[in-house]
Amino acid sequence: MGIYKWFDEVMDPWIATLYSIPVITVVPIIVIWFGIGMISKIIVPGSISNWSACPALKTTTHTSSPERL
Repeated sequence: MGIYKWFDEVMDPWIATLYSIPVITVVPIIVIWFGIGMISKIIVPGSISNWSACPALKTTTHTSSPERL
């Protein structure tokens, strides 16, 4: 998102909207979609860790110099 300005402009409203949703409300939806099996047990921790990393990545790419990206 930090390299391409147009991508940031397109994705920023979507990410801001998704980030305002608590993670705990998304877990039942994931369980309904994928069931109680192993795939659901892999996706839930992965989505929780990515949920918090996305805004941090956006901030990091905006504050870094283009040579480092």
